[in-house]
Amino acid sequence: MASVMLSVMPFPQQAPFRVDQVMAAPSLMTGLWLVLVLLALLLSWAGYTDRPRGWWCGAGLFLLVMALFFTLASWGTSDITKLSHYYTSSPERLPQAEPLWPLLTPLVLALPYRIAALQGLVAAGYAAVPLLLSRSWRLEAWGGWWALLVVCSPLQRSFLQNGITRQALAVLLLVPLMLWCSGLVGRRRRLVFGSTVVAAISHTTFPISLLAALVPALVRFRPTAALSRLSGWWRQPLAGAGGQRGRRVAGLVLGGMVLGPLLWLVLAMVLPMALLKFQLYSQRETFFSSYPILPDVLRLELALLVALGLVAWRRRRTPLQLLRHEGLARQMLVYAVLLVLIQVSVATGWLAPITFRLADLVGLFLLLSFLAWIREQRAAWAVLPPLAITLAGWLQHRLLDVAALRCGLDDNFLCIPDRLPWLIQY
Repeated sequence: MASVMLSVMPFPQQAPFRVDQVMAAPSLMTGLWLVLVLLALLLSWAGYTDRPRGWWCGAGLFLLVMALFFTLASWGTSDITKLSHYYTSSPERLPQAEPLWPLLTPLVLALPYRIAALQGLVAAGYAAVPLLLSRSWRLEAWGGWWALLVVCSPLQRSFLQNGITRQALAVLLLVPLMLWCSGLVGRRRRLVFGSTVVAAISHTTFPISLLAALVPALVRFRPTAALSRLSGWWRQPLAGAGGQRGRRVAGLVLGGMVLGPLLWLVLAMVLPMALLKFQLYSQRETFFSSYPILPDVLRLELALLVALGLVAWRRRRTPLQLLRHEGLARQMLVYAVLLVLIQVSVATGWLAPITFRLADLVGLFLLLSFLAWIREQRAAWAVLPPLAITLAGWLQHRLLDVAALRCGLDDNFLCIPDRLPWLIQY
């Protein structure tokens, strides 16, 4: 009777947005998470024994289980519920400054559990990045563990465990640009450009997220080398190499004619709302989360420092030598400094309603930079200290802390739907 009464209540205006249609199922969710660990072991075996077909099959199953886990686990979070409700009853309340979300209406309505399913796909996308990187770097045996480090990291708690789907997707779409600026992917400019444009219409934090993704390019930029390369390119004879310089000039002109107006259009849509939100959060908003300074995050940072120290000791190099000669080390340092500044902001409360929303963004880029650096140092084993801290914290504070779940009373991660998708009332 109580559930029937709750199902006809008006949609609440403040969080928690859902108090019904949820239940706790710790055995089911723990079992699914253990399946992910077993699949990571399977990927290690397939990588060590050089079984590419088995590795691809294991990776596909790993991503499928990851999507299922986060679809179910994210159902009871407020932002998931709010957006799923808006798509049916209040489409005008969808974020108009983020055009992607109204455009996704047919897809969202077709997905089981709607935005929760989309959140599951986003989580699988976060796992796919380290998996594909491990494959391209011929380190397939580590792919599953890298994926668990990223997805289960306390640095991704807001994005992946609190249902911040819109911003999480926007940041995921900027990962190709960040990797391209780092020199970690080949000439896939169409993929980089396309994903960046979609990211621009996904969330109003795009301007800040774009700057964070461009950090590797800023770290690696050398004015003298750039001028020398430009001078050498311009001095190429017009007739040489089939008029290569002429084709390049024509390509630049045409590209500018196409990309210029498109970039201006995107910025015209995003910047006004981004500035309005900045003003609102800096002057009126008082809410912020302490996720960036939780003990699990501090322990992970310490584990990353331990891993870096062990690699430097084994290579018989000082940290100063690493920073002076290695671009990835400097890149990691910049992201680490940005993360520490965010933590100081949250700890002091200064601009915390803004900065706490950027911790997951910087944390993701820091973890990917770390993975690229240990690959460059031929020290894939260095992932073990932060991985151990991440998995131990996940087990202790998520899967085994069943008493913290207040399903039906609060908007908690791991409170799963209590009925099949077609029986849900939005």
